[in-house]
Amino acid sequence: MHLLGNFLPPAILGILVIYCYSDTLTSVNLATYLSVIAGIITVFLQLWRKNMLLSIFGSTFCYIILLALF
Repeated sequence: MHLLGNFLPPAILGILVIYCYSDTLTSVNLATYLSVIAGIITVFLQLWRKNMLLSIFGSTFCYIILLALF
């Protein structure tokens, strides 16, 4: 059980990254740049705080704000 607790959160995040970028990288537009910015924020938050939920929710919040502003 301990192995699953260590393995599943990064695997889920990896699947989310592949899913999110699969459609946006085929065409370059404003939404592509915004999703890349949100991805960079995700990596930054994860390296800084090492908290998966903060990384996911923080970058989702930033992405929504960026979509609303642009």
